[in-house]
Amino acid sequence: MSDAPKKRPLFQIHLSTAIVLMFVAGGLLWANVRPIHDGRVIGLNSRLGNWVPSYVRGFPISVQKWYDDGDTNYKSEWSLPGIAANTAAALLILTAATAVSEYLIRRRERRRE
Repeated sequence: MSDAPKKRPLFQIHLSTAIVLMFVAGGLLWANVRPIHDGRVIGLNSRLGNWVPSYVRGFPISVQKWYDDGDTNYKSEWSLPGIAANTAAALLILTAATAVSEYLIRRRERRRE
């Protein structure tokens, strides 16, 4: 049997990388679903008679714009190009986090040898 270290398969990741990816994915999810007041005030609240603020969701591009008029009605608009762009950005961020984490772990393993 040879004492040479076995080469790790390309798509196999370490447990610590999976944990890092879990936190990165959680941060991306938080950034995408938290409502952000976009500075505009639109829509008249029929019950209270005042204007209500509009909100957006999505990171880095807004995907959903909506406002609550105070009744059971929500005015909402979705952006399909925004969904595609945010999905691509999330995959790019997750891939970069995986590459950096695995690089640091494998570099440390090579130093030990």
